Amino acid sequence: MENRIFTYLDSQIIIGRVNEPVEILLSGFELTDNEIIELEKLKSEHRKSEYLAVRLALKQLLGRKAEIQYDTDGKPWLTDRSRQISISHSRNFVAVMLHASQNVGIDIECHSEKILKIYKRFLNPQEQIFFGSKYDKDQLLLLWSAKEVLFKMIGKTAVDFASQLEIMPFEMEISGKMDAKHLPTGTNYELYYQNTPDFVMVYGIA
Repeated sequence: MENRIFTYLDSQIIIGRVNEPVEILLSGFELTDNEIIELEKLKSEHRKSEYLAVRLALKQLLGRKAEIQYDTDGKPWLTDRSRQISISHSRNFVAVMLHASQNVGIDIECHSEKILKIYKRFLNPQEQIFFGSKYDKDQLLLLWSAKEVLFKMIGKTAVDFASQLEIMPFEMEISGKMDAKHLPTGTNYELYYQNTPDFVMVYGIA
């Protein structure tokens, strides 16, 4: 698995490209009984590869094995409570973000034309005027990714992307910052992004 590690403020981020079959990924560490049960529930080889790749990436970040569980809302947490964690995957890429104490969010999305058909579902009218008129699929994908990150950090009061979350106007570059607002509370957030030939990625700390 090809990995790239970098830091953002006090957080650690790892991006992994998964090229190996499940059998090779399995050789990277020993699964717990609970992880074996979870892995066996996954039907496709791709989902199994994602599952293992995330845990291998986590092991590389921490320098040790750690177990991931999910709460009733689907939010991941570490059983040893040593870090706050956020996870994302798209096609053959995985991303993991850790922070010692603060809530984090990360989202990675491989490029796709499909975003051009659905952007009106997650952008409010004001956002559509600024962003939708440009029909830039990479920027629209960044906006989707940004709202995914906000939802991961905020939770249920950010589930309606169009009415509860707003991204301020920005001109897209290879990497940069986006300002966002959680409309029900008026809370402002700073999100950072990368736009690569393979994917877009957004991350932030709450």
